[in-house]
Amino acid sequence: MRVKIRNTKFLIQITDGFLKVLRCYVSGKSIFRLDKVCVEQIPIDITERDLSEKIQRTLKSLNYSNNPVFISLPRAQAICRYLKLPTKIPSEIAKIVDLQAPHYLPYQINELITGYEVVAVDVEGYSYVNLVMVYRDLIERYFRIFKELKPKGITASLSSYGLCNLYNYIETGQPYPSMIIDIDANHVESVIVSDKKLVFSRTFKINRSSPEWQEVFIEELNKTQSAYSKDISKEMPKSIIIFSEDREAQRLQDILSQRLSIPLKVYSYTQKLKVSPELLKVAADLGVSVANLLGLALTDMPESVNLLPRELKERRLKTHRRKEALKKIVFVGVVFCMFIIGFNKNIDNKSRYLQMLKVQLGEVSREAKPLEEIEKRIAILESSSQKRLNAVQLIYELSQAIPNGVYLVSIIYNQDGQVILRGQSQELNFAFEFVRGLEASSFFKNFEVNMRYATKKRTRTGESVDFEVICLKR
Repeated sequence: MRVKIRNTKFLIQITDGFLKVLRCYVSGKSIFRLDKVCVEQIPIDITERDLSEKIQRTLKSLNYSNNPVFISLPRAQAICRYLKLPTKIPSEIAKIVDLQAPHYLPYQINELITGYEVVAVDVEGYSYVNLVMVYRDLIERYFRIFKELKPKGITASLSSYGLCNLYNYIETGQPYPSMIIDIDANHVESVIVSDKKLVFSRTFKINRSSPEWQEVFIEELNKTQSAYSKDISKEMPKSIIIFSEDREAQRLQDILSQRLSIPLKVYSYTQKLKVSPELLKVAADLGVSVANLLGLALTDMPESVNLLPRELKERRLKTHRRKEALKKIVFVGVVFCMFIIGFNKNIDNKSRYLQMLKVQLGEVSREAKPLEEIEKRIAILESSSQKRLNAVQLIYELSQAIPNGVYLVSIIYNQDGQVILRGQSQELNFAFEFVRGLEASSFFKNFEVNMRYATKKRTRTGESVDFEVICLKR
């Protein structure tokens, strides 16, 4: 079966020492065909110009013709955090993510690019979000490198999502947490997937020429589990999956099975995806993995995890909406013309057509009245919702009022207008400074702010103060 050229995908990853390029054909959810794999060694200190020229030569040999380019961003080039946010509204989540990102890196928000995926939403309306942050300079470097290719579009996704997609495609997604390991030439990426969602990822370097690399490998896996248990969940992974085409994979499985208490399997993705091993021979000979690229080829990623500048994503969204609107207009026009042509064969058909339009107009008029009532109700609901406390504004005002040395551990908002803030401070006067900051805030001008208690306690690192502030709406 011949697949149309417009379904051709070019996937690229640039790591320390290697350039990986895949060309494949995808049609719907059932047809996937890997057509070409190119893996080339490159100097670690290669210049942007030389790298751009090498990529152009490689893609030219693959009959590239301004196709969209899909970039797999190595996990080592991103920072990930797992957040619990007090909202499930997508627009509010996007704003909170932008506000939170600078707290984890010493950069302003305009120097960072963020992506996120909502992993789960609980019954109380809290969203659990996997936040990805990269430096804007890094993404802009990719744009400079690919500028001469003039692609129709660029998509940048974290490599961890590729491994998650590949696992879900092969295992159809297990409800329990599983650890997926991808062994590359000089590094290992480990991700934890639960209920088809990426919840944790980590990468570490290895030297496979060292006789002790397997000991280092096991030690790093234990670190991954410890970090996951501390930051995400106490429910540990129930299985470990290793994606590998390495000839030593079976021997590695035997060693790990003796040292680890979790069931372990080695998957050959060439067999699972029905890919010819000859296509991956060059990668296998170099000890290079293309598993994350295959995963990104299998599934289109949501726009929220696309690591592009926000202004570019908004421009692409507007363009997509205009195209969709134009398609609908053209479709309606074609249908209308077909009706006109068909009914213009004779006068009788014209009369029937006019009568049918009158009937339809009457039906539309009757249907429009309930819609007007619905519109009025929506306006009333919107007016009511504006009177409620805005979660984004609350968090922003707190971030402005909180002084150095004060940390909030919980924020509780009740429907009766009460806000309860609990936190810790290094000194007692810091806590009272925080209260004064709240009282000076325009946001809390209609609140009565009181310090309910402030208690000193001794810790290993010295003294700290636990406090609780209650803000009552007047």
